[in-house]
Amino acid sequence: MRTRKLLIIQPYLTQYRLPVFRELAKSFPIALLASESSSFGTIEEGDKALLNYIPSQEVHWFSGKLMWQKGVLKSFLRMNPDKLFITANPRYLSSWCLILLAKMLGKEVFLHGQGRYNKSRLTVQQRLQFWLFSLLSKAYICYTESCKSSLRDTAIYKKSAVAENSIANDFPVKKKDELANGIFFVGRLRRGCNLTLLLNAVTKINAKREEKLIVHVIGSGENLTEYRQNYHENTIFYGEVYDQQKVAEISQKCFAGCYPGDAGLSVLHYMSLSLVPIVHEQLDKHMGPEPSYISSGVNGLMFKRNDEESLIKQVEQLLAEPQSTKQLQQKAFNTYIELTKPSLGQRLAKIISGYDSNNCS
Repeated sequence: MRTRKLLIIQPYLTQYRLPVFRELAKSFPIALLASESSSFGTIEEGDKALLNYIPSQEVHWFSGKLMWQKGVLKSFLRMNPDKLFITANPRYLSSWCLILLAKMLGKEVFLHGQGRYNKSRLTVQQRLQFWLFSLLSKAYICYTESCKSSLRDTAIYKKSAVAENSIANDFPVKKKDELANGIFFVGRLRRGCNLTLLLNAVTKINAKREEKLIVHVIGSGENLTEYRQNYHENTIFYGEVYDQQKVAEISQKCFAGCYPGDAGLSVLHYMSLSLVPIVHEQLDKHMGPEPSYISSGVNGLMFKRNDEESLIKQVEQLLAEPQSTKQLQQKAFNTYIELTKPSLGQRLAKIISGYDSNNCS
C-alpha cells in the first residue's frame, strides 16, 4: 500500500512545535510550509531537512485582518498529499483556497484550532465559518476539551476531536523538596504579558518580608529594555533562553510560575517544572485555552484579572502554607504528565491516521 503523504500548513515555524512535527514525521512522509521569525527560536538545518521545510512569506491586507501565505497552492499541487493538517485561522485567505481545492480533489483536511473558547456569542459570520469548516474538512482537532465543548452548538461539533495542546519538556522537574524564594516568568515581553502587574505585586510583598522574593524572567521582546530600566531590584532578566536544561536549572530557584497577563502554553511549561501556575481567572481573555487545565486550589491558583491585590493574596497564601504549596506543585506536575502521555504528536498522528467522526460526537 502506498504511504499516505501529509502536508502541514503553519503560520510560523516555532521551536516549541518541533517535537510535534518530528512525531508526525514518524507516521507520514511530511512537508511543512510556514514562515520564519527569530522571535520563535532558531531552527537547525537538520530539522528543516527532516520536516521537508518549505519557507513561506505572509502578505497582509487591511492591517492584518486578512492574510495570504505565499506558495501554499503551488506546494500542494507539487506534493499532491493525501492529507493536510492546517491551522484553523479564518483570516488566511490562502487556507480557504487550499481547503476548497483539497475538497474538490478528494483530499482529507484536518483543521487544528481553539474552537470558540474566547467567544461567548458567535456572529453570523463566525457561524458561517464553522459551517464551512464542517463542510470542507474531515475533522476539526481541538486544543482542549473546553474548546470542543465550546463548539457544541455549531456545525463543526460532530466532526470535533481533541488532542490536548501541550509542550514536551526534555528536562522536567519533579516536586521540589524545599521551597525556594523565586517566582518564574517565561514568555515574550510584549504588551499583553502584563509583567508590570507581577513586578509591582512582588515589590509590595517584599516591603513586608525579610527574605525578599525574586522574579526570574526568561524572554525577550519590545518591552525588555523598558523593564530592565524600571525594575532593578528583586528581578533577574535572562533574556532569550532556548536551552531547556538551563531553563530547568533557573526554575529550581522558584516555587511558582506566574503569567500575569493573558496566558497560553506557559501554563504547561510551569507545570512541567513543578511550579504552582498562577494566572488570572477570565478564561475567555487568555491567549489560548491552556489555562483551563488549572483547577484553582487543586493544581494552581487564579486571581482577578488586572487586580494587583488579588495576585498579592494568592502569592502570600503560597508563602504562608508551604505544605499546601508543595501539594499544588505535585498536582501541577501530575497534570503535565497526564497531558503529555501520550504526546501531542502521537495524539495528532492517531487522529489523522484513523479518524472516525462517528466516535467523536
